[in-house]
Amino acid sequence: MAWSPDGQQLILDQLHAAQQTLYRYELATDTLHALPQTPAGVFSGWRMMWTADELILTWQDAATPAQLVALDSQTGALRRTLAAGQPVPAGRPWRSISLIGAQGDEVQGWLITPEGAGPFPTILHTHGGPTAVMLDYFSAEGQAWVDMGFAFFSLNYHGSVTFGKSFEESIRGNLGDLEVTDMEAAYHWLVANNIALPDKVFLVGGSYGGYLTLQALGKAPQLWAGGIATVAIADWALMYEDQAENLKGYQRALFGGTPSDTAEAHRNSSPITYAANLQAPILVIQGSNDTRCPARQMQAYETLLQELGKSIQVHWFDAGHGSLPQALRIAHQELAMNFALSLVEP
Repeated sequence: MAWSPDGQQLILDQLHAAQQTLYRYELATDTLHALPQTPAGVFSGWRMMWTADELILTWQDAATPAQLVALDSQTGALRRTLAAGQPVPAGRPWRSISLIGAQGDEVQGWLITPEGAGPFPTILHTHGGPTAVMLDYFSAEGQAWVDMGFAFFSLNYHGSVTFGKSFEESIRGNLGDLEVTDMEAAYHWLVANNIALPDKVFLVGGSYGGYLTLQALGKAPQLWAGGIATVAIADWALMYEDQAENLKGYQRALFGGTPSDTAEAHRNSSPITYAANLQAPILVIQGSNDTRCPARQMQAYETLLQELGKSIQVHWFDAGHGSLPQALRIAHQELAMNFALSLVEP
């Protein structure tokens, strides 16, 4: 949000259905005008400044890292770039996709494909949260997968924000159910539209997205070629015992009670419950000092899968849940890509 220099106009930033729109509101006439030439992507509306006839803000899209830009304050047209970071290899833009997911609801996602005709080996990515949303952000991860010949689809499953309160709260008390149904619908859409090779769809996600990777591998095992889960949840009950106190309250809110109060819901929502169903190989990248998704619950999952003769690799790193140094993030991306490539080209 930003005020005009004369205090008579206001820029408003709307975020709806994973899309961002800027509006100019005129106080004197009580009228609202969309800025029609605003470039696609994501703006930092809360750090905006209005000087003379320009809006100064940061902007990014799937192929362009965040940079400081000047937009025309009346039309939103990009006038100039004021500051940019180090150049990156040329990338490809997201394409917004809608499909029918759980409960017949429309579910949105973002797609990047390599050059040439499909189908391709494909990454089905799920964001963390669950109450977060994937926007048209710069995605070094997505671009890296596309450079290696994979299609990359990031799904805003049930529970994601900006699609309405009922959509956001629909997963409460029954985690990992509607979301996995959405993931199955995304698989079928990708295959039906000649994007994905049916036997080469890999699940990728971190935190709650890592949880959904493991949950979908167990609940719909026939669909996936493999899964890569980072700082993930495998057993909600064990996690509750070890996690930080402030996060226990959030877990109680998601389930409607403690693991003792809602034992069946915790069991149904835990990937460890479906361990015997697993068919695809799994790579887990997990922090040994994570207080959000603690180590013991993942150690129990790893041990059970090994006892069942399932294919699981767990890479433990000496840090917590996030805010990793760039070198470690690159190393984790390399691990993930080598794992997937070994299954695409054995």
